Amino acid sequence: MQTVLNIVIDAESAVHGLEQLLGISSMAPVRSPFGPDRAFCQTFDGDPIALRDAVLAGLAGKIRIVVRGKDGLPVAMSSAQRLFTGAIRDAVLMTATHCTSDGCIVPATKCQTDHLVPASQGGETCVCNGGLACGHHNRWRYLAKVKVRRLADGIIATFRPDGSRIAPPM
Repeated sequence: MQTVLNIVIDAESAVHGLEQLLGISSMAPVRSPFGPDRAFCQTFDGDPIALRDAVLAGLAGKIRIVVRGKDGLPVAMSSAQRLFTGAIRDAVLMTATHCTSDGCIVPATKCQTDHLVPASQGGETCVCNGGLACGHHNRWRYLAKVKVRRLADGIIATFRPDGSRIAPPM
């Protein structure tokens, strides 16, 4: 099992660190490292980390970044691994023989592997949250704002924004 280093950073510090790395400035005031509204960039245990190092590690995808809001609660979190690659991609490919969008017959080997619950909504990069869709249907589900879920019986189902299921063709 892979160990994940978690870095906790406030949103303003994350933006400031990226600006420093890119050599740009939005002219936003930098938060003080002291006081109740202090800036922070640290491990879960409170060990400080340089902003530049945190941003570089986040861009390389080697760590999970936890961004906390002004109230101290997590508002966003990246994943140490967001893409279906290698063996995990192969395992997702083995879950279906073709695109899982109802009525589509594009073969699995020509499909994209993607999160059923998107990573941006907290979906994990694991076989149970992986699905296959041809490029067209993978893009369509985001544009149409539909939700794709694996049901208890293993069947992939698509639901409209109002919660009604898009039935398979007869």
